[in-house]
Amino acid sequence: MDNWECVFHNNIRQIKTLNVKSKLNKNFCEEPITYDIVNVDDSNFNSNPNSMSLGLEDIRLYDDNGYIKFITTNINYIQCGHNRMIIGDYDYENNICKNLTIINITWDSHCEKNWAPLPSYFNNKKLFIYKWSPYSVGFVNLENNFELHIQKQYENEILNKFRGSTPFIDYNEEYYVGLVHYSVPAVPPVYYNSLVLHRPERKMRQNAVMIYIFYNYVSSNLLTYLSCLSVCSFFFSADIGIS
Repeated sequence: MDNWECVFHNNIRQIKTLNVKSKLNKNFCEEPITYDIVNVDDSNFNSNPNSMSLGLEDIRLYDDNGYIKFITTNINYIQCGHNRMIIGDYDYENNICKNLTIINITWDSHCEKNWAPLPSYFNNKKLFIYKWSPYSVGFVNLENNFELHIQKQYENEILNKFRGSTPFIDYNEEYYVGLVHYSVPAVPPVYYNSLVLHRPERKMRQNAVMIYIFYNYVSSNLLTYLSCLSVCSFFFSADIGIS
């Protein structure tokens, strides 16, 4: 649309999210070979059909002690009517997200999203970057409540802009590396991507190795943008990706 609003294919302006498993070629540089819609076992949840958004949004796959897990944001399964995070298991063979568990927040929050899994643990609990400024890391306890483990304020202007990111992975056994994005209000909106190195065992360092935009020119000479970019080869030695 000329004003860069979303196009809704229904009369109630409701977003419906479908996730797709794709098989890629060896070079990860051509169109996916397959497009298979990911199923969701939500048999233990009551869905609100009038929610502003339906489905599992912004899925991030991560490794948890050898198991493929996912974390996602959702609103139609959430009784309070605000976005909350859900974790669960991704069954690759049967292409299904299952064992969904809502993560409880013990403070007031209108919207939860963009948590980034780290390849590290605290008391055998997976750690997640909750937000970048102040830099906040936490874990999900046995009662499915999210607990903050680290919270520090760093004098770094770009951290105030950072939002979502890919899961972080080990790099040379010294750093964690991930791809982070942030946006600048504009028409059309502009999303920047930054490759971040995180040194986990020392004072946190964010090295914005490169900040860049992915452009895709369309026939009308307008620019579309890509956000929440993921590179599946970062996370698993398998030829799959979830988008």
